[in-house]
Amino acid sequence: MKNYATFVITLGLLAGLTMGCRSTDSAKSGHLASVTLTGHPREQIWAATVRAFEDHGYQRLSGLTFERKGTGMDTAAYGGWSGQPVWFRVVVELSARSGDTQTLGANGFMILDRDDPAMREEHKLLWSKRKELKALLNEIKQRMDAPPP
Repeated sequence: MKNYATFVITLGLLAGLTMGCRSTDSAKSGHLASVTLTGHPREQIWAATVRAFEDHGYQRLSGLTFERKGTGMDTAAYGGWSGQPVWFRVVVELSARSGDTQTLGANGFMILDRDDPAMREEHKLLWSKRKELKALLNEIKQRMDAPPP
């Protein structure tokens, strides 16, 4: 009986570890998050992207690169011992696929010591902030696909 209980517990842990960390909604473009847009000119997508990021408190640095001050949790997770705030930077790319279909993809980075070029560190995010970026890109897609007022 003891061996059976150990087997069931072990099987449950293995199942949880292998299935619990997966996302069925992964970016297929190689970005942290992405959406596919069809039937919209690049200029319109670009403008909607800038507007959406600015509406969510991001500052536009250049092109489709945006930044905002990280949260207290971001600073705790990525700030190290300095206690300096971290910054969340998003680099958005718009790439043509086929015909009138384009992919809007985003990668996120945590920036430490942003104002000190000698000490600045940039950490590419592999999964954290993915949900936030995916929601923002979905919002852009919804704005693009909505009928004009």
